[in-house]
Amino acid sequence: MTESFQFLCLLMDGEYQTVSAYEASDWPQNGFEKLLALGFFNQVENSQYVVCPDCLYHDGEVVCIENPGRSPRWFIPCPESGRVEIRPDELRQWRISLPAIVQAIAGQLSLTGKPTELVPGHVWRLGRWKEPDGLHDVLLAVGLRTKQAENCRRAITSSHKPVVMIPHREPAREFWLGKVPPLISLYAAATFTNDRIQLDPEYFVDVVRQEELEAAPGEAIGPEQLRMMIRKMVRTEGQVRIDDEILLGALRTCGSTRKAAAFLSEELQQKVTKDRVQRAVDRAGGVAAVTEDYDSDSVVRSRSRNRRDTMPERTA
Repeated sequence: MTESFQFLCLLMDGEYQTVSAYEASDWPQNGFEKLLALGFFNQVENSQYVVCPDCLYHDGEVVCIENPGRSPRWFIPCPESGRVEIRPDELRQWRISLPAIVQAIAGQLSLTGKPTELVPGHVWRLGRWKEPDGLHDVLLAVGLRTKQAENCRRAITSSHKPVVMIPHREPAREFWLGKVPPLISLYAAATFTNDRIQLDPEYFVDVVRQEELEAAPGEAIGPEQLRMMIRKMVRTEGQVRIDDEILLGALRTCGSTRKAAAFLSEELQQKVTKDRVQRAVDRAGGVAAVTEDYDSDSVVRSRSRNRRDTMPERTA
C-alpha cells in the first residue's frame, strides 16, 4: 500500500488532482479502492474524455446518444476502431479529498491545536510541535507550483517557525525569496500500512534539526549536518547524489581532500577518492574560492600546508 500512497503523493503535487476510472484500474494492489474506502477520494462529475477501451492508445471526447424510451449510450471516436461504446462506469472520475488527508496526517503527529485551513485547498496548519528551541507550526502545503503559489508562500512564511510537509518535490529555492523552511516530503517520510498513514519520526526530527544546525554565514558545515544531508538525500531520492555541495562541505569540515574522502567513504559506504574531492575544488575555482566565504577558524588545518590535498591556512 505504500506504493499506492506514493501515487497519491504524486497526484497531490499536480494541478488537477483527479483520477479517471482507467487510471484507477492501473494502481498497484487495488490501492485506489482501499484509499477510496478511507475517504481520500470523492467521486465528481463524469469525465468528458476517456481512454479508448479498444486501442488503449488515445483519449476521445465522449458523445452521449439518447433515444426515447431507452437508456443513454456513450461513444468515443477511435481512428482504428471507429465508433467505440463506453460503459457508464468507464466515465467515472474522482478528486482527492485533501481535508480527509489533512486529518489523517495530523492524527499521526503529537501536535497541539486543531487543523486549520490557511489557503483554501492549498495550505493547512496541522497544529504546533514542541522542540527544544520552542514551538513550530507544522503545515501541509500542496500546489506550490500553481497560480496560488504566492498566497501559499505568504501563508507559510508568516507562520511561526514553520515546518512544511509537501507531497513530493520541493519548489525551487528561489520560490521562498529568503530562508527556506524545513521541508518534509510525504513521498519520502510516510508509509501506508494497516489502512493508516504512518510517519517516520526520526526522519521528521532529522529534517528539522538539520535546519537548526544550518551553518550561519562564515561557518563551515559540521559533520552532523553532513550526515543529516546524506540521510535526507537517501530518503528523498532513494540514493545519494554526491554533488559538489557534499564534496566541498566535507572538505571544509575535514580540512583536506584525503580526510574528506575518508569521511564520505565511511558515511556513504562507497569509495570516494581524494581526487574526486579535488576536482570539485577545481570546479569551484580553487581552494581560495572555496574558503573565501568561510572564517579560517572553521577550517581544520594540517601541518603540511604546501601539500596539494591540504587546505592552506588563511592569513589575515
